[in-house]
Amino acid sequence: MLGRPLTREGLARLPPDRWGVKVPQFSFLQLAGSDPLLGVEMQSTGEVACFGPTFSDALVKALVATGVPIAPRHGTAFVSVGGVRLKEALLPVARRIREYGMRLTATEDTAAYLKEHGLRNVRVLHKVSEPDRQPNVLTSLDRGEVDLLLNVPSSLTQSKFERMLEDEYVLRRRCVELGIPLFTSLEAFAAYVDGVRWLESHPVTVEPLYGSEEAGGALPSPRSIPMSRRRRASRRRRRRGRPAPAPTPPTSA
Repeated sequence: MLGRPLTREGLARLPPDRWGVKVPQFSFLQLAGSDPLLGVEMQSTGEVACFGPTFSDALVKALVATGVPIAPRHGTAFVSVGGVRLKEALLPVARRIREYGMRLTATEDTAAYLKEHGLRNVRVLHKVSEPDRQPNVLTSLDRGEVDLLLNVPSSLTQSKFERMLEDEYVLRRRCVELGIPLFTSLEAFAAYVDGVRWLESHPVTVEPLYGSEEAGGALPSPRSIPMSRRRRASRRRRRRGRPAPAPTPPTSA
């Protein structure tokens, strides 16, 4: 943004074998009636940054630190996405959910697509707006039968969109109140699934934030970061108690 190289500013760089992941912290549970749907405006009330030797290691630690639980291996995931493109993108993620050991449930359209493409035994949970049709997703949530939820809706008609807004709000809000991991982004959901699968065969790392690579530090010690010439001169002046030189006024041609 400033047009200057980072090396001149003396900023720390992650070692090549370290990943950093920052996860937002939300307060939807404390805000009664709020809709846990992300948009262009910032809604997070905090954030957690974690480091690790792999992306999944850093991600899992950051998610757990913000209160997102790890879905049980033999639990149940509910998925609902709108549109053919999203369903195509969901397919490999759904397969990884099965490989992890979770059962799959979905709305009618999503379940039909998954079954057509080789994923059998996908249980249908009917929509919030269809309480007379059982099993219903809201009833399953209240009974503790869903451990992980993905909902990325898509609609083309005005009337269907209006009904969908109320349906999806009730679904999202209930997930927050029950503490069920909720994802409204397929990309974030896929990263979460890969993270919990990775956790099955790898322990999370615990290492000091600063230190040498030999000592297992996630970041180099601040004292080992090379400073720019300007910063070194400024530090020497502070040690000697001298004020910084006044800026040179521009000269006119």
